[in-house]
Amino acid sequence: MIREINQASAISAFSIGVIFNSLLIWLILRKSPKEMRVFSHILIQTCTADLTMLTINLLTQPIYTSDNGVSIVVLNGLLRHIEWIPQNLILFVWDNCFFFSFFGFTSQFIYRYLILNKNMNISSKEYFIALFCTIFTMDFILATLLYYAGYPDADHRICCSSNVTLQLLDWDGNNDNPIWIAQRAGDYYSYVWLIVTICITLAYTIIFICTYVMRKFVKKNFNSNSNKLGEINQQLTLNMFIQSLLPLLAIIPVWFTLIFSTFNTKLIGNSKDTTLIIFMMLIRLPIHWIAVLNPLVTVLTVKHYKNVIRSVLLNNQSLISTSQNTQNVIIVNKMNTRQLNNNNNSSTRIDNNNRALSIVNIQHPQAVLQN
Repeated sequence: MIREINQASAISAFSIGVIFNSLLIWLILRKSPKEMRVFSHILIQTCTADLTMLTINLLTQPIYTSDNGVSIVVLNGLLRHIEWIPQNLILFVWDNCFFFSFFGFTSQFIYRYLILNKNMNISSKEYFIALFCTIFTMDFILATLLYYAGYPDADHRICCSSNVTLQLLDWDGNNDNPIWIAQRAGDYYSYVWLIVTICITLAYTIIFICTYVMRKFVKKNFNSNSNKLGEINQQLTLNMFIQSLLPLLAIIPVWFTLIFSTFNTKLIGNSKDTTLIIFMMLIRLPIHWIAVLNPLVTVLTVKHYKNVIRSVLLNNQSLISTSQNTQNVIIVNKMNTRQLNNNNNSSTRIDNNNRALSIVNIQHPQAVLQN
């Protein structure tokens, strides 16, 4: 049941997320006002990272749980069937993508701060070069530390020592196929996550400071004459701030799992009540939906995009009403044309009769006088 729920969540999030992010990319490229074009590439960056995470989530579907009090990660995606690719290497790629997606928000805030507050001219090319040189390097280091700290030894490569955990991870009632462990907490695993936590805390500190400084700068320097530009900057700041909080849906459950595994080893290993273990396995399901919520947040916070979607949705109704009104106008015009033609014909007859009478009067004036 756990695997089926995880798979259904990943597939649903992938289907909806691809539609939402594709729609947002279309809005950014085709419908962005000129005031937003300088920041459009950071919105494209978020959409690209979301599409990457949706794909890697679908292919891997990591499930975080515990085996006799030791934190482990098993894969539930399609890549688990490829035996020649080590499971821990697949999870290493997933860790890289997740860290890059998260710390990329920090780079966006720094970039907007330099452009807005310091009035620096940074091109898109320079921004992405700096992004990959700094963020990707840090992501790679953190993912590598997790890879080695969580590398399963030869005696613990197959799940699981706990029968309760093994039954919960059973797929379609068939335990014949072994469940390979992608990551297993070693002696230094908690220390590595402590380093990751420090980096995350530092990133959020930068985000909070940049948000406060940028909002203060916009309120001070954008007067009523440039109200639209100030409003757009406020909306972008709010959008980026909310999006930066969404990864906590994945990070907090990891912290919970680590703490729970550390202080409740006996409870997990001996308990026959599966409620708590199931909760630990399902608590990270929201990670599938972060890439779905990101474009939704952008549309709801940026009024211009929201108005464009509203106009597109209402456009079909307006087209129908317009076509109906056009048909009515055509019918009315045809009726008026017929009436005008009839009036013209009748007036023509009257004119012809008057002309004939005038001719008769001219040719036979005496007869007319006698009459």
